[in-house]
Amino acid sequence: MKKKKFTFIILITLLIIIFISLLLQPTSPTTFNKECILDSCDCQCYLKGKITQQESVTVCKTDCKQLFNIVGCEYVGIQCPYGITGCAIVDALNDLFISKQCEIVKGK
Repeated sequence: MKKKKFTFIILITLLIIIFISLLLQPTSPTTFNKECILDSCDCQCYLKGKITQQESVTVCKTDCKQLFNIVGCEYVGIQCPYGITGCAIVDALNDLFISKQCEIVKGK
């Protein structure tokens, strides 16, 4: 009797895993397009929409390339390969485990 229950549990578990893998078919990572932007005030990279608020009315125009040889930013966090609305799990993992999702790109 115990063998039948164990086999049944294994079978159900396998079916659930197969169902989930079919449901979550990988798509292009462009469905989860994170963009990093260079802040011209402090020459640091931030996720688009999370740039620090400017305290003064004047907009900074620091030449990051001339001063620090910084040419831009790149996203280095975990990409979401699934077409899940919002990719909430990947966002949470990035926020918890990856301190800097954007990195500075320097010129050569």
